[in-house]
Amino acid sequence: MRVANAHVLASGAIPTFFPAVRVDSPARARGWYFDGGTRLNTPIKPVLDLGGDRLVLLATDSIERSRVSPAEAPDAAPDFSGGAVELLQATLVDPLCNDVRMLGKINLLAGEGSGSSDVDRYQEARGKRPYRQIPYIFVAPSSRGELGRRATEVFSHRYGGLKGLRSPDFALLTRLLGGEGHSHGELLSYLFFEREFVDGLIEMGRSDAISWLERVDGDAAPWYFNPVDELFGGTA
Repeated sequence: MRVANAHVLASGAIPTFFPAVRVDSPARARGWYFDGGTRLNTPIKPVLDLGGDRLVLLATDSIERSRVSPAEAPDAAPDFSGGAVELLQATLVDPLCNDVRMLGKINLLAGEGSGSSDVDRYQEARGKRPYRQIPYIFVAPSSRGELGRRATEVFSHRYGGLKGLRSPDFALLTRLLGGEGHSHGELLSYLFFEREFVDGLIEMGRSDAISWLERVDGDAAPWYFNPVDELFGGTA
C-alpha cells in the first residue's frame, strides 16, 4: 500500500466501523492506527501551544444550535443509527463547535488587554503563553444535517429501488443502519465513499467557503476574531 493511501485510510478508520490500518512510514511512527479524531478531534489547543498565529477550521456540520423542540421530537424510540449518530456527533462534531466558541470568547478577553491579570498568571504558572488574539476562518455547512441529506440523495439516486440489486453490499449497509430517516443519512455520511457523494462534498465546501468570504468584512477580512455566534446571528 502506498504511504499516502495508508495515511488517508488510517485517518478515516473510525473504530468499530473500519479496521485499523498499518502505517510503516515514517519508521519512528510505525504501527496500527485508527482515526485519531476520536481522541483529539479538534487539535486547536496544541496548535496554539506550538505557536500557531492563525486558524482555518473546517466543520462537517453547522454551528447553529438545534431548533427541534421536545414537542417536535419523533414518537418512535431511536434505533441503531440514531444512537450511533449521537455518539459520533458528541465525539467528532460538538467538540469543534465548542472550541470555536471558546476561541472567540478568549479573543475578546485578550483584546481587552489582560496584561497582569489572574488569567495570565494562571497561564504562566502552567508554563503556557499568555492568552492572545487568534484570527480564524470557520467554514461549515449553512444548516444542520446538510451532509446527511446529501448522502441520502446520492444513495437513493445510485442504489434506490431495483438499482440496489447491482450492489447488494450497499443494500445490506442501509438495512444495518436502520433504514431511512434523518439519522440514517447522518450515519451514512460517515461511511459512504461513493464518488458522486465526495464530489458533492467538495462543491459544498467551496460554496460554504464563499459564504464565509461574503459574510466577513472589515480590515482583517477574511479573518475573524469575535465569537462565531455573533457572526451567524446566534447567541454564544
